[in-house]
Amino acid sequence: VCEWQTPEELKQCLDLDLREGGEPPQQILKRCKDVIKYSVKTGHPRFFNQLYAGMDHYSLVARFITEAINPSVYTFEVSPTFVMIEEVVLKKMIECVGWEEGGDGIFSPGGSVSNMYAVNLARYKNCPNIKDEGLSGMPRLVMFTSEECHYSIRKAAAFLGIGTKNVYVVPADERGKMIPEELEKQVQRAVKESKRNRNRVDCPRKRCAKSK
Repeated sequence: VCEWQTPEELKQCLDLDLREGGEPPQQILKRCKDVIKYSVKTGHPRFFNQLYAGMDHYSLVARFITEAINPSVYTFEVSPTFVMIEEVVLKKMIECVGWEEGGDGIFSPGGSVSNMYAVNLARYKNCPNIKDEGLSGMPRLVMFTSEECHYSIRKAAAFLGIGTKNVYVVPADERGKMIPEELEKQVQRAVKESKRNRNRVDCPRKRCAKSK
């Protein structure tokens, strides 16, 4: 799975110097072999991690194609085939979710960014003027999330200007489900705190859940 080395040992095994000139192909090939040798083989059958899966060789070939073509999938003109592929994949995902009237989607690099997109959409849906007026023109915004939530929920609150102190954590039951009665308590708490601080009170809009 991995020929493990400490950071100091790894510095001795790898040539990490940034040089002004180039190197011959044989030396570059050696560099590639060293990188592979000392890297974690995430496709190995003995590698176990919650964020990885075994290697799918067909997907690997597809990755070779995308890296070679280097498409930017933002207009049909520069990436016609990949735009069509994305549309088909998103349509299928929408069907799997059960949105019979259709919907839309976007590809993201991971869960943290996906959650940030979700919080941003919820904020914009309930405060559409925020695009022009910014947070200073809005009432106090708060979020409610389960104690089982992903750490990126607080990160999203920080990045989007809502503030981590405006994230209210709701207790969950033994199955990890948010307890409705506890959610109501946190809603009332948020309203009272807004009045105490003489802030404009906005009905809390964002509720974050997590599936198990």
